[in-house]
Amino acid sequence: MEGELRPSEHKLYFLGENANLEAPGLMHGAEEISIGKEAIVSSGHRLIVTSPINGSRPKIILGDGVQADIGLIVTAENHVELERLVWCGPHAVLSDTEAEYRKTGLPVSKQGYRHAGINRLIVGEGTYIGAHAVIEGAMKIGKGCVIGAGSVVRGDVPDYSVVWGVPAKLTEMFDTVAEEWIKVETEEEIADVLRRRRDRPLLSICIPTYNRSKELKVCLDSVLPQTSINGLIEVCVSDNASDDATSAVLAQYVMKYPQLRTIRQSENIGGERNFVEVVKFAKGKFAKLQGDDDYFIPGAIQPILYALLYRKSRFLLIDVLRNDGTVEVLEGMDRLVTELSIASGFISSIVVDREALLSLPELDRFIGTSLNHIYWLYALLEEDPRFTLLKFSMFSYAFNAPRGYNYGDAAIRGYLEILRYFVGRGLSEPVYVDEKKVLLDRFVLPRLEMMIEVGFEFDFEGFEAVFTEHYEMEPYYPEYLAEVRRIIALTGNR
Repeated sequence: MEGELRPSEHKLYFLGENANLEAPGLMHGAEEISIGKEAIVSSGHRLIVTSPINGSRPKIILGDGVQADIGLIVTAENHVELERLVWCGPHAVLSDTEAEYRKTGLPVSKQGYRHAGINRLIVGEGTYIGAHAVIEGAMKIGKGCVIGAGSVVRGDVPDYSVVWGVPAKLTEMFDTVAEEWIKVETEEEIADVLRRRRDRPLLSICIPTYNRSKELKVCLDSVLPQTSINGLIEVCVSDNASDDATSAVLAQYVMKYPQLRTIRQSENIGGERNFVEVVKFAKGKFAKLQGDDDYFIPGAIQPILYALLYRKSRFLLIDVLRNDGTVEVLEGMDRLVTELSIASGFISSIVVDREALLSLPELDRFIGTSLNHIYWLYALLEEDPRFTLLKFSMFSYAFNAPRGYNYGDAAIRGYLEILRYFVGRGLSEPVYVDEKKVLLDRFVLPRLEMMIEVGFEFDFEGFEAVFTEHYEMEPYYPEYLAEVRRIIALTGNR
């Protein structure tokens, strides 16, 4: 059926917000075709489901932000999927089936398909498919690949690879040791690149966990599908001697995802030391800390890779409160304080040069503050003043109550002790003085009030005493003491 394509006419399985399908075009089996939000499919397209149609599931999936130039042809007997932000050049052809031809004497058109009903063709996030390229059969094209114009692809392509020709052959791959694209010609060279990716990935996502099997499962479901067995990323989990279902959950996921590696502590070593152990266990050039109850949104990981490679510094911080997608390289401890304050301690926002971190002479200097990882950042700035800021809200959250630490001890005593240590070592006294008040206004008191009003069960015993210890000499102390007492009094109203 040709003509303008509108959801009311075609009853698509799913049509995302701001998706644009240009006329004329043809769809058969629209009830089993899913078009993601902001996808653009130019005119002349043919999206054809070739198997019986009942609308129970999508067999053609064009993900969010897919862009297809004129004349895209997709035929699916079972499953063809273009993940988010795939770009198809003019007249690209994709099919999950290959025509059967071995029944000699019978016209090929009458022989049906090989492996009918089981084939899956998946094109990974951010891949470019050149003009007139043909991708046919059951295969996985990795993330960030380039399929050369006119190429015929008949087998899997690893993440971040370039293939050209008829039949298509690998010509370039991203090498995690060189940290750049390199040419490959032989099977041995390809195998060497893949081995280096396994032995020294670009990024390790490091998840310390303890007795949160339910949250951990959601966390792993959010991150592992965004990684690949032959990709640039590994996922590492350190189980801090959990006595819930954590071990069983990890065993299940390791079987399915070879890029997941796990370690179990023989006894509970404390949350902060578990952070250290999972970073030591990792193999990546960079280590991203990840809370077990923080979850990646789709498409979150690729911007991290870009920021790490092209805005190089000792660490990257993800500013989840500002979401314009920009990446900046900034300098100095004063700038870090004024940009993020104590939000630099949000564990899932931190990506560090793993080797530089592990070379720090006093890696555990502030263990016991619950904010030793903030110390890491400032210690790295002593060696190199540059840091990268990525403004991207890339997580959803379980919103669990704080556990394992006293709120006043961590948010006031621990944080200010770490900053005081660096005054004169890169942090200026005026910025430190200003930060004390900013800390109360923007973070500590609003968060305390929110947690009390929500009804979180958390430890804030002795908060007024800790506040007084650190603020009694400040001119605004009487005013803020009254505010502290007002907030604490809310506990009697719950």
